[in-house]
Amino acid sequence: MPTRSKLVFVPALVLNPLFRVVVKRKGIKSATALALRFAGQPVVGSTKPAEALPIARQVVLGVRAAAGALPLEVVCLPRSLTAWTILNRLGVDSSLRVGMDPSAGLRTAHAWVEVDGEAVGEIPTHIAQMADFAEPILGTRAP
Repeated sequence: MPTRSKLVFVPALVLNPLFRVVVKRKGIKSATALALRFAGQPVVGSTKPAEALPIARQVVLGVRAAAGALPLEVVCLPRSLTAWTILNRLGVDSSLRVGMDPSAGLRTAHAWVEVDGEAVGEIPTHIAQMADFAEPILGTRAP
């Protein structure tokens, strides 16, 4: 696992279950408000565009590894909230997107993080069939 993924692992062990609980108990609006609060101002200055995507890939890898290490299931929305929060703290412009697969029915949704127009860590064909909302759930940076 890349070094940045290892550094993200511990914060993701805390944020993944936290966002899971908030999404389940209070809903997406409360979870995004919490993500904005945690994201705050970047700890590191703005990341250069050429570095953003490789950093995002390592962060998503670390977030997924942490989710897999937990004794509970952490689905895509809490993982994406975690990744977006950490990316923002690192100064990486990213968006949290949510979409639905029209062929799978209305109750099938998926969340992911986008950097420079790429759905980070996602299978492109899976994302291509999603009908995503016109606007991201969380924009490129916390205000």
